[in-house]
Amino acid sequence: MRREILSDTDEMVAVAGATENSERMWELGVNSFVEGKGYGQAALSTLAREVQRRGKVPYCGTALSHCASQNISLRAGFVPSFCELRSVKIN
Repeated sequence: MRREILSDTDEMVAVAGATENSERMWELGVNSFVEGKGYGQAALSTLAREVQRRGKVPYCGTALSHCASQNISLRAGFVPSFCELRSVKIN
């Protein structure tokens, strides 16, 4: 499932997609092609509402270092709920 945000000239300025990672939870992702206009937030929040309407729990995952994705998710209404940390054994 995906949602696109188009400009007045029908140019795609943001797109959000959802994948069914489990029976109850769908992971959402977003790409915004124009910075600072709120298009990514609009695409993400619109898609999240559609996922919820279908009775599923939407969530976003992003790297700790990817502040732009975290900010879009926060502005779209998501709240931090878990953190995934990976480590590598050093000899």
